[in-house]
Amino acid sequence: MWGRFTAYDQITDGLNKLHVAMRRSGVSDKLAVMARCSIVGHIIAKSPYGDRSQPLRGVDTFFNNEPLEGGEMFGIFGQKPKDGPPNSVGEAKKLIERLGQSRGGEIIRAGALAGNVFCQIFLSQAGLSIPKERRNDKLQHDLVMFTEMAAKSGDAGSQFNLGKLYMDKIDASAEYLDQDDIDNIKQAKYWYGMASRQGLPEAIRSLKNLEVFDF
Repeated sequence: MWGRFTAYDQITDGLNKLHVAMRRSGVSDKLAVMARCSIVGHIIAKSPYGDRSQPLRGVDTFFNNEPLEGGEMFGIFGQKPKDGPPNSVGEAKKLIERLGQSRGGEIIRAGALAGNVFCQIFLSQAGLSIPKERRNDKLQHDLVMFTEMAAKSGDAGSQFNLGKLYMDKIDASAEYLDQDDIDNIKQAKYWYGMASRQGLPEAIRSLKNLEVFDF
């Protein structure tokens, strides 16, 4: 009997919850559907109607020989640990090689936003590696955001780089400094000072060069 609170109803609820949980964990919809259908197929195969069911498919035939991206199958069935944010350049490289630049970047970005200092520095350095003339508004926004995060997390190099980003905002060709220029110089002096207290030579030199601005 198919009805409310029957075994069928409980199985359906369970499959719905599994599907939602898999999608929230970052699994593709394709793999979530495959897992759901495989469970149903297994239930049928073990039922009195099993002799009439088709054999369970493998991952390759299930999606017409289209491979799953990023080795998702291993992550679902426990053959490798769940991917988390990297804590070294080597880990970041392996993550991107295994999952691809798009998915690897999503994990690194999520880690940075969650407070992972390495991920913050990694994204800051990635942004700084792009020439200024090639940075669009979004790239520039992310560069400043992640550099500031890493600076506030205490990384001396990022504190120095943040000071430079503030100095880059100043129009050196202008005859006079306006209030925005003064505010940017104050911010630069602050972050150079933070990095100087950690002994960063570049920051010490840059801070000394700004001593002429007595404000």
